[in-house]
Amino acid sequence: MRKISIITICLNVEKTISRTIESVLNQTYSNIEYIIKDGGSSDNSNEIISGYREKLESRNIKFCYLTGKDNGIYDAMNIALKEATGEWVNFMNAGDSFYSPYVLSDLFKNKQWTKCGVLYGHTLCELERGYRYVQINNHNRLIDGIGISQQVCFVRKELLDKYPFSKRYKILGDFDFLLKMYSLNVSFINVNLIIANYNRQGVSSRHIYETTMECHEILNQYGKQESFTVKDKFILKVKDYIVKRFPSVSDFLFCVHMSK
Repeated sequence: MRKISIITICLNVEKTISRTIESVLNQTYSNIEYIIKDGGSSDNSNEIISGYREKLESRNIKFCYLTGKDNGIYDAMNIALKEATGEWVNFMNAGDSFYSPYVLSDLFKNKQWTKCGVLYGHTLCELERGYRYVQINNHNRLIDGIGISQQVCFVRKELLDKYPFSKRYKILGDFDFLLKMYSLNVSFINVNLIIANYNRQGVSSRHIYETTMECHEILNQYGKQESFTVKDKFILKVKDYIVKRFPSVSDFLFCVHMSK
């Protein structure tokens, strides 16, 4: 049975980390290691995370807890990857969770996936006011700027070792990595299952201007030449301001974007 490494990167997540850890703890699959990389939280995250060690280890889940300053999300992910020993790696952000206790078993029990580099499924996005939206992912849309949330991806460790996340990007380093895999003709397989619950309160969901500019910079690297006029940038900044003032607008824009 293949070992699966699950990695959570976090900072000051005392209100959300338990949900994520519980979803790992409740998986029925029996060969898991769990790595949490904390960037130096100043709240009660450390106490909460440390309190789960005994429960995780009682389920034979190898647990590694790393703390200390880092240079951002993707530097932290690269640091955590150095501790990973699984054949496949999943990044489950704090506040997000696996869709059901059977996700890993459905994906990996009695399955080989010998010719695949990236496995992925669909995302249950949790919106404002309790609404939910199933994002149907398709790797062929990456080149159009339609990303796949890292929570629903399982990537071969050897690919992550060979192509670590770029620290050039603050928000979309995972999108850059997936697009790189796509451009290298790495095999993607859509398992056509809902993999994760995704809480849309993260950086990319609340920083439209920065996210969009990074997305286009990345796309330009892979041959999709697009540019922004002064007018385009102004409109983006207006959207960014509105979303930060009225978070539910972000959900509306997200649904419009994903339905293209």
